[in-house]
Amino acid sequence: MTDTVDPAKHDGEEPSSLRKASAGGVTEPSTRWRGDALVVTGIGLALRLVVVGWASGRFPPAGDGTFYQVVAARIARGLGYTWAWPNGAVTYAAHYPIGYPAGLGALYALVGPRLVAAFILNATVGALAVYAVHRIVALTESRGAALAAGLLVALHPTLVAYTAALMTEGAAATLVTVCAWLAVRHRTGAGKRMAVRVAVFGLLMGVATLVRPQLLLVAPLFGALAGWWSNQTGRRLAFKIVATSIAVTVLSVVTCLPWTARNCARMGRCVFVSANGGWNLLIGSHERARGSWAALEKLGIPEACRQVFGEADKDACFAAAGLARIRQQPIRWLSLVPAKLRATFDEVGAPGWYLNESNPREFTEVERQVLGAAEVVWQRVLVLLCLIALACWPGPSIRARRALGWTGALLALGAAGVVLAVGLLGTVVLSRTASTIRPGARTRAVALAISALLLILAVAIVPATFWLAWQVHQGGLHALGRAGELVLTGPWAWCAYLALVMQALLLGRMLRTHRAAAALAALVAVTLATHALFFGAARYAMVCFPLMAAVAGCAIDVLPRRQGLASV
Repeated sequence: MTDTVDPAKHDGEEPSSLRKASAGGVTEPSTRWRGDALVVTGIGLALRLVVVGWASGRFPPAGDGTFYQVVAARIARGLGYTWAWPNGAVTYAAHYPIGYPAGLGALYALVGPRLVAAFILNATVGALAVYAVHRIVALTESRGAALAAGLLVALHPTLVAYTAALMTEGAAATLVTVCAWLAVRHRTGAGKRMAVRVAVFGLLMGVATLVRPQLLLVAPLFGALAGWWSNQTGRRLAFKIVATSIAVTVLSVVTCLPWTARNCARMGRCVFVSANGGWNLLIGSHERARGSWAALEKLGIPEACRQVFGEADKDACFAAAGLARIRQQPIRWLSLVPAKLRATFDEVGAPGWYLNESNPREFTEVERQVLGAAEVVWQRVLVLLCLIALACWPGPSIRARRALGWTGALLALGAAGVVLAVGLLGTVVLSRTASTIRPGARTRAVALAISALLLILAVAIVPATFWLAWQVHQGGLHALGRAGELVLTGPWAWCAYLALVMQALLLGRMLRTHRAAAALAALVAVTLATHALFFGAARYAMVCFPLMAAVAGCAIDVLPRRQGLASV
């Protein structure tokens, strides 16, 4: 017997995803839904502008943001991507990607190098991600799911607080989300119109690559999905998948080639986008870095690279040294992969670190911990909702997807997940026991009261556990230490992201309907692979957050169905 869900067994209205699938794919939402998109986008923009007003004049550039601010100001003055050294020398540079500082430089050329202008740009770009997520979900799911998805992005504490950071991750997250929206909307059309759509899609993927080079790996996947989501069948469909994937990838590369040509001419060696891939590979292959970033000065500069001073040449030397280390100790390098993925997907705190680093008086360590606790609770709930949506969506292998969902949820929530599962199970058992007692009995009332209290405690323990884990992570509770942190949050929470990808793959052909899930699986898979190779950091997972909210919002459709109610 096929392991699928029969929609006829559910009461009420047919699920929106099946309803639209039977109509031949996606449908354009009504005008009322477009109004919803503007409302949630306005909420997201308003919150981000509140952060702009609060941060303006308080938080100077910090970390990589210091470099972006200097380079953007030089670009605005017509000096290009150059760096002025203390001895007066000026050199061409390409260490970090050009996309974000170039955007800031264009803005600064109009209004001057004012940080508040950069913050407003960040807020606007962040709000655009809210709009794109709503539109992605509205094409295949219910109105309530689209609203929920948009709100999950609009209110995300990490994305909102990161508005005040002169960093690339927020812009990269929005760009890749808009690219996913273009892929989801892809249809077969007349020659010129379709060529324009593919051209815009490929060029925007190229811009995303200039902001975050790893996103080039997403281009062929999103292109293939766009071709698959067209209205073709048979051999035409196969041709469409391959052709669209190649076209989007080629256009992405072509968009970057002028910058590559500049690097070939100015850097003494051809550099595709940025000259830091070798640095990242060397750090990621070093066991003393433990899977996270560490200064090469502390790890030790390879002997062969100590007399290499050109930026591009040094990066190539570091890449060769990193590859040599991997070849010499492949097992040790592979043993670092869990630590890299844990640093990327399990940990949070990028905006709190930035604000505290920028101005510890205005954003204290206590405030950093409070923000970090809110971030980890929000993100873990987002992961949990994604697992639920992917476990309960109609389609094949539903039992396997449910098993992956339960496993991923327990790994993502750690001790909090175990307590929550026990609490929910106890609530169900007590409630069912109470329902068998004759009406009016005092025992029944007591059993229901106990089950309600157990449920409240089970839910309350989740944020409490993550708050305590965050405290331990910051080194504040010496009695628990690292072991206590692992017990509280679990050392394998990143496996929940692997479970998301596997659940999506098990949906098979149903991904033609559940398009947000397909886009998320592609992006998460690329992020997992990239940081298994290089090193991990919490801010690198932010690129996935908007699409995770898109899938998480769909849980509003599947949860009522699991209870036999009508779809929202």
